[in-house]
Amino acid sequence: MIDQPQPASDHLATVNVQPGAGAVRSTAVIDRLYELPEAAKLTGLTVDALRKRASRGKLEHVKGNDGTVRVRLTAADLDAIHREMSSHSPDLSGLAELHERAARAEGEAAVLRDSLSRVQQQADAIAATAEARLEALNAALLQAAIAEERASAAANRVMAAEARLVRTEAELADARRPWMERVIRALRK
Repeated sequence: MIDQPQPASDHLATVNVQPGAGAVRSTAVIDRLYELPEAAKLTGLTVDALRKRASRGKLEHVKGNDGTVRVRLTAADLDAIHREMSSHSPDLSGLAELHERAARAEGEAAVLRDSLSRVQQQADAIAATAEARLEALNAALLQAAIAEERASAAANRVMAAEARLVRTEAELADARRPWMERVIRALRK
């Protein structure tokens, strides 16, 4: 047979429970069965921690026909949990030093972020200048290639003009010879 939760009027007591860092004062019914989530809220422990305590025999527990596990909490159990939790509380004496170190680290990080920002701006400016110079150099190279192509075309035209000039001079020299000499020459060929 399962113990049923007793009415709230039975065994009322005021209990100090310290879950984590701050103490919580609560009025609770003690020396009765609690479902694990309710007991966890009352003690400040997790449901798993309560299960482990029950399985190790530190807390009396009952499994009901519905499969729900309930634990019996007494004033002595709550006092023991409170003492155990306060004895396991961390030493916070070095916390101020850690806060100071964290503040210094944050300050150094801010200085480094500012330096990085300035360096990034300088790098961006240098990259923009280099890009502009590269574009100017590419434009100059393009102009030089166009000028070289024009010079080559002009040289070809000059050579063609010189060839025409030589032919024209030969034809002119031939045309200046007397007609008789031209006929004799044509016959000899």
